[in-house]
Amino acid sequence: MDVREFIRINKNVQEAAAQRVTLHNEAGKPFKYYDYKIIEPDEPLGDTLDFSRALIERRADPSLQLEQPPAQMLAELVELLRRYGY
Repeated sequence: MDVREFIRINKNVQEAAAQRVTLHNEAGKPFKYYDYKIIEPDEPLGDTLDFSRALIERRADPSLQLEQPPAQMLAELVELLRRYGY
């Protein structure tokens, strides 16, 4: 479901509730009105399927950078597991 469809259904649910009518989804579960806020990002996010190196690096959070290579981390984890009998 995209944002436009959510807003349309949510508005219909609110209007129906004002008339004491309950709308239901295809499975019979009642829809519920949600008070929402749409926040526009400060800059374009690009295509959600864009996995280019440049975009990944731009989106990367420096605080999440690994201090050591994954292979070294895995080796240390395996050693700890062996040490404790796993």
